[in-house]
Amino acid sequence: MAIVPGTYRLRTSRAKIALPLFGFFALLILFGASFVGAVDYTSPNFILRDPVIGESAGRSTSSNFELFGSTGELATGQSASTNFTYQSGSNYFTVTVSPAPPPPASPPGGGGGGAIISTPNVVFSGKAYPLSKVFVLKDGQIAVSTIAGPDANFLVSLSNVSEGNYNFSLYGEDSDGRRSSLFTFPIFITEGASTAISGIFITPTIDVDKQEVKRGDNIAILGKTSPNADVVIAVNSVEPLFFNAKAQGDGAYFYNLDTSPIESGSHSAKAKANAEGLLSSFGKSVGFTVGDRTIIKEPSSGTCPTRADLNGDCKVDLIDFSLAAYWYKRALSAEFSSIEAKDLDGDGTITLRDFSIMAFYWTG
Repeated sequence: MAIVPGTYRLRTSRAKIALPLFGFFALLILFGASFVGAVDYTSPNFILRDPVIGESAGRSTSSNFELFGSTGELATGQSASTNFTYQSGSNYFTVTVSPAPPPPASPPGGGGGGAIISTPNVVFSGKAYPLSKVFVLKDGQIAVSTIAGPDANFLVSLSNVSEGNYNFSLYGEDSDGRRSSLFTFPIFITEGASTAISGIFITPTIDVDKQEVKRGDNIAILGKTSPNADVVIAVNSVEPLFFNAKAQGDGAYFYNLDTSPIESGSHSAKAKANAEGLLSSFGKSVGFTVGDRTIIKEPSSGTCPTRADLNGDCKVDLIDFSLAAYWYKRALSAEFSSIEAKDLDGDGTITLRDFSIMAFYWTG
């Protein structure tokens, strides 16, 4: 689908994947299942590519387009034409597509010479954490990275992108090595056009100071986000609990949670932030237990997993799972095959065996 120059308002959603061992292997079963091919829906000026039809859905129509059912919201935003608009997801960002500048004119009297072909660039901008690392993945592989400024703003470009459909993902890593969830969306790159994706707000990082806390004692919930952002912390319980915190100038936030109203058992916490008109989605969850004793959470040992760490950050988590999932039953690129896949079973193919290895070495 060619993108018409202009400014569009997109929505995106993030797949929130909790991976206790049972849930992880449930995902493996899904990967082992047969996939059903999707058929494009088209009209003279609208194309919906590879739709996923859901169970409960309605009917969307325009003068020359009709869609029965609903499409999945793995990571997509708004599709639009002059008389049809489809929106999905929960998180807004802005995509501005502008034509590439025309090639310079040949000097007078010059002879011959080949045509100058403009290769598209993709520019990503938004907020992360002060002086944090921001990584951009293209189709499951890290393509470029940058460092956010002291104000948490970042801007990074990816050049020489060929025309076609791509899945882009971004994540941030704070100064303590904690990483955000993936911010993922698909986009079609048009030859000769530059694409700017702005208004991205990387989800807050989160951690706790205790792995188990005696009921009635306090547990600290902390992390990083944009400076002076308003943070909402959600704690799962019989009735979900929500708490407010304020980030400091360096992006650090802290909340001392009284566990008296929380029942004994396993719980998790996650956070989202609001800063300068931008609202992030909820980020990764961190787990803790409310019980009859207090156990301080040990800092990371600093040792790297011996296998399944596909992006070399000394962790085996959702980023590695996403990398492996992208290459599942696909022909591996030379770069992935020679550098990354050797950390799994080394057979040159991503299969269920590789996901089993990943589950064993999972660090979260």
